[in-house]
Amino acid sequence: LSLAEIMGNVLVRGEGGNPVEEVEREEALRGKFVALYFSATWCGPCEIFTPKLRRLYESVARRQKEGGAVSFEVVFVSKDRDEAEFKEYLRKMPWLAVPFSNASARSQITSRFRIKALPSL
Repeated sequence: LSLAEIMGNVLVRGEGGNPVEEVEREEALRGKFVALYFSATWCGPCEIFTPKLRRLYESVARRQKEGGAVSFEVVFVSKDRDEAEFKEYLRKMPWLAVPFSNASARSQITSRFRIKALPSL
């Protein structure tokens, strides 16, 4: 299966305490370079890295709007223990995520990229 097939048709976004919103994957990622971000709320090093990644993401997004940067998107692949942790963490992220409910996709993507430590980008 391709990564797109594993991910499924729906990604989610939930920044800033907004309700988790479903986004059509193909439309959201079309023509963009995609970085997969493997992280979890319980991971100490992730708490340090996530704000740095957010600053980079926001900087690139500003340049994209000005027409001076490559189209780029981050997709969060959660290693959280439950959906409440996932939603709490997602509020801190301006990017998309594989839905927590799609445990099969999260597991297959993690295996495909041989993720052994967090955070991983």
